[in-house]
Amino acid sequence: MKGRAQGGSQMQNLVAVAASRQSAAPQGKRQKAKGKKEEGGALPRRRYGVPKSPGEMRNAQSPARRWVLVVRNRQRTRRVNTKLLRELADWVLEGPLRASEVELCVHLVGEAEISALNWDFLEHAGSTDVITFDQREEPQSATGARAEAAPVFHGEIFISVDDAVAQAKRFRTTWQSELARYVIHGLLHLAGHDDLQPTARQRMKRQENRLLKLATAEFPLRCLAICNLQSAI
Repeated sequence: MKGRAQGGSQMQNLVAVAASRQSAAPQGKRQKAKGKKEEGGALPRRRYGVPKSPGEMRNAQSPARRWVLVVRNRQRTRRVNTKLLRELADWVLEGPLRASEVELCVHLVGEAEISALNWDFLEHAGSTDVITFDQREEPQSATGARAEAAPVFHGEIFISVDDAVAQAKRFRTTWQSELARYVIHGLLHLAGHDDLQPTARQRMKRQENRLLKLATAEFPLRCLAICNLQSAI
């Protein structure tokens, strides 16, 4: 669900989007995410076996166009291959979502940190799976007159790996698949999708399922777990 928090001069019209079914939003401030990408280990290249990610190639071809995507891991519940997760997010942005510009940080956090964010920005007690902050001055729309052919993505996505593990058990899937779903969910929010109303929620869910199916065919999601990399070679 979506809540709006007013930030300082560096971040106006900050929009917090929680994937759980919740509705309130407080006032708050947040500084822009900074940091270097954390590598998740070597991965055998398959159909996407190019030396650079799509975003890196786009930067090389068009230096004037901004494409920065960072994945930061601050949890210890699971050993995540952040390199593959970044490639997956790059692929979704470059392909299905047709992004023209990206300045995005994906944070993998534990239950305690996302619970604190959930309270500080949305005044919701407890954990949640995804919270997205849209840092554009004018949040975009996925439909109607405000829909953009080549949208701009500026923001942060916070993902609870603890919730991915718990939900995977509940829905009889893998935590790696849930993690990929949460990344896609956050990107769809930044693309302008909303899940406040039933019709919009159904539309967003269809897109989420479609993109996850495409990502599953394109990437070995099991390799999001570093401990499984060797068996995939």
